[in-house]
Amino acid sequence: VKQFDDGVTAQDIAKSIAVSLGKKSVAGKVDGQFVNNDEPLHKGGKIEIVTSDSDDGLSVLRATAAQILKMAIANDFDNINFGESAADEDGFFVDTDKPDTQISVDQLEDLSKSMHKIIKEDLPIKVVFLSTDEAKKVAGNDPYQSELVKENAVDGQVKFFEIGDFKSIAEGAVLPSTGKVKIFKLLSVAGAYWQGKSSNPMLQRIYATAFNKQKDLDADLEKRQEAHDRDHRVIGNQLDLFFVDPKVGAGLPYWMPTG
Repeated sequence: VKQFDDGVTAQDIAKSIAVSLGKKSVAGKVDGQFVNNDEPLHKGGKIEIVTSDSDDGLSVLRATAAQILKMAIANDFDNINFGESAADEDGFFVDTDKPDTQISVDQLEDLSKSMHKIIKEDLPIKVVFLSTDEAKKVAGNDPYQSELVKENAVDGQVKFFEIGDFKSIAEGAVLPSTGKVKIFKLLSVAGAYWQGKSSNPMLQRIYATAFNKQKDLDADLEKRQEAHDRDHRVIGNQLDLFFVDPKVGAGLPYWMPTG
């Protein structure tokens, strides 16, 4: 078992193993929990190095893109509330709630432009720890963020990602600056219950994805299109077999004479 000084970072550990590993390192994991590459570590445990070419490295890229999307949304929309966000093997998503009208698919192109602007500025992304009281002030009147502050408080502190003046509760690990994200695509919007419970308010979820290489994004979009073309709901509508009235419910199709 190798020992390291208090305050060592995942990148420090990676460099101590091999210079090449230090160059490829984008984050770390301590007992399975993501930490930023330059985040000081103060407790022991099983430490893993996350490299840019790994599945976990792709998750870090997507978590970074999610933070950029959240900042773009905050810049473009007044009185916007944020639910949860996450990155996984399928991409990433950000949940939002707007009192007057939800973000629509027609607004994704403008949001993409706002994200590209933030990326071009190559703003540093910092990890900051705020006291619970300070975190509540950041959450303000946002009921979802206020709830997340309570859930994420550890020893009276809450971990945030900070980009300029924008702060967001930290989820996963992110890259050191916005300029590290090059290739992304905002895909669609759909309703999602707050924390997945049908008794909770319905939020608007923005689905997206990001990759390190354009060819990987192109292949992913082609795969998504093929899946869409095979969707029985699309085929049924095209062949005039049935239709769905959203007022009645997505699970209650009306069969046509040819169906």
